[in-house]
Amino acid sequence: MLSQTGDVEAAPITMNLLDTITVPSNGGSGKIELLQGDLASIPQEHAVDVLVVSAFPNRYQPTSTSLIGALDRQGISLGKLAESKEVDLRAYASCWLSQPVDTQTKDHHFDRVLCFEPLSRGHPPELVGDIFRAITPFTGSNPPLKSVALPIVAAGEQGYSVADMLNPLIEAAHHWMSAGLPLEVIKIVAHGDSNIKEAAAIFAERKKALLKKTEQANQHRSYEVFLSYSRKDEKAAKQILDALTNREISVFFDEISIDKGTSWQQKIFDALEACQRVVAIYSPSFLASKVCLEEFNIAWARGRNEASQILFPILWEPTTLPTYMQLINYVDCSAKGPSAIESACDRLMNELGK
Repeated sequence: MLSQTGDVEAAPITMNLLDTITVPSNGGSGKIELLQGDLASIPQEHAVDVLVVSAFPNRYQPTSTSLIGALDRQGISLGKLAESKEVDLRAYASCWLSQPVDTQTKDHHFDRVLCFEPLSRGHPPELVGDIFRAITPFTGSNPPLKSVALPIVAAGEQGYSVADMLNPLIEAAHHWMSAGLPLEVIKIVAHGDSNIKEAAAIFAERKKALLKKTEQANQHRSYEVFLSYSRKDEKAAKQILDALTNREISVFFDEISIDKGTSWQQKIFDALEACQRVVAIYSPSFLASKVCLEEFNIAWARGRNEASQILFPILWEPTTLPTYMQLINYVDCSAKGPSAIESACDRLMNELGK
């Protein structure tokens, strides 16, 4: 289970802000904060909409050094919250959102719990990006989710070092916020004294590196259309690519647009942030692909942040879409004939003002 950091000791009474990274995005800016304190007793001045807790699937037993255990000692049982989930997206985003937490509970100052339950048992440093992928669908809720607090996950009971976990956690938070995830603040909280100096030094180092990265972010080619597809739907993607290319539309298509030996992830992120439309080719394989869902969520967050329509979904194979995807109109090409693709591309041309 991903647990909050810290030694077995008395919890701090206050929560202290140690450092801040400002993250520019297309629609403004957000903040990533490093704090010291107890997430089970968040003070009013650091109140957040959602507290992120992580667990193995359907395992919510409180332990002495875990965040689940700390919450339980405050009278907040994750097991009971799990019995009446408000939204369950575990099939798509490895998470569920609780009902509002009892407002009579003292000194918690968060409205809901988002429980992250990764279906795969990969190493925690490889999974931290999934936390923000899980948060994305809820930023469009009513009222919208604007602030999040979470621990330095897995740096306690699981034995991973602060460096192992904090570096990828900051990178993932910065990536998602700069891509348009409409959060005002992400609070990363260290618990206890033993790791504070190390955490503060790591945070300061990442802050300097990310500032340099931001300054270089615009040095890339932009495309009109980004094609997001599962490898199993590559034939369909190439048909759409050909139809758009024939219309003289510049298209980011990974096999063609990424040179061998280059940083392919950064190239994809840059193209997603700069393109005018993201064509998402819906199918069961698309929904099963972590990469496809990440590309979709980045485009979805950009659209909300810029108050514009970035996504242009095309239904290629009938599938059951999660609710937040159903809210976006798609073009039905499940008949798979050439005329369906041509019609979809003509509609896209109109949206691009061509």
